[in-house]
Amino acid sequence: MTPASAVVCVTESRADEAVALKLLIASLAEHCPDLPVAAWFPPATDSFAQWTAALPQVTLHTEVIPGASGWNSKPHALLLLLEAGADEIWWMDSDVILTSDFRRKLPSLRRETLVVAQEAVYGRPEDDGLRAVGWSLEVGRILDEAVNTCVLRVTKAHQELLAEWKLMLESPEYVATQARPWYERPTHFIGDQDVLTALLSSRRFADVPMMWLRRGREIIQYFGPSGYTTADRLRHLTGGVPAFVHEQGGNKPWRAQSRRPGPRGVFDRLLADASPYTLYAEHYRDVIQAEAGEADWMDNRTFAARLLRAAGLGSVPLTGLPLALAHSVRSVLSPASRAGAKSGPAPTSVAPP
Repeated sequence: MTPASAVVCVTESRADEAVALKLLIASLAEHCPDLPVAAWFPPATDSFAQWTAALPQVTLHTEVIPGASGWNSKPHALLLLLEAGADEIWWMDSDVILTSDFRRKLPSLRRETLVVAQEAVYGRPEDDGLRAVGWSLEVGRILDEAVNTCVLRVTKAHQELLAEWKLMLESPEYVATQARPWYERPTHFIGDQDVLTALLSSRRFADVPMMWLRRGREIIQYFGPSGYTTADRLRHLTGGVPAFVHEQGGNKPWRAQSRRPGPRGVFDRLLADASPYTLYAEHYRDVIQAEAGEADWMDNRTFAARLLRAAGLGSVPLTGLPLALAHSVRSVLSPASRAGAKSGPAPTSVAPP
């Protein structure tokens, strides 16, 4: 069980992500009402502050965390909470939503165990410790793939790791590289999670025990059809949906007005409308007290999406299953698959939790 001094931590610096932050908080309030939530949201409006004030478990911070920049804020916020006395912290990205109390679906965790999420599709195998090598760190272990930091669990046992992560994110070379488009950055500089992957692969932190939240089992990493696969959906029909749903990538459903034009834009809209995140978000439409236009994306559906929802009969795994099946067939028939392209095994715990 999570101790009483545990806390959920989330930071967000973008005003247009307010609805996602509300949805995460609303799902926490429903499924984990005993867990305090520390939320840093500098652009919070008066109405947002009033909404959180009605939730006793939420502490809203509107100040900017010193040294933090955009998504490069995780170790900064986590260290602040640890220094303030928290024993256990669960970090969650603002584009995560809960379907149930995650603590009931996880094993008992040792104090030393770091919990990380498994990357969905961009987790290039760490078969040579490439991120550690990029930072000139001595490789101490090889991870199956890159870490995804959408959900993290840390304790006081990880303060040294967090402090080093913070220093690296503040390094002049890393900060300068962040000004470039992500696809122009070296692999070890793409983002904060690549830096954490480098540290966990290094000899210095090779002994840190890890537990992976596996995609399709403990978390849905929705990156279109490739993120929520046919096999995952069939498994969830009988075994239940994971507690975490992460709307990964840039095709966020609440950013519907920024879709690309033409057929590709229509397909983007379909993927967003059929997203498991969207389906769970609808449950909280009234709860989040959406401002004008803030929740229109929840019902602005394509005709194809309405057909998928009708065929799914209200089931999240069934809604979108035809898209996943089509993607599976396409993958099997692709030249890369026929050549035996390696997708990489699902990682397991590096050490017992």
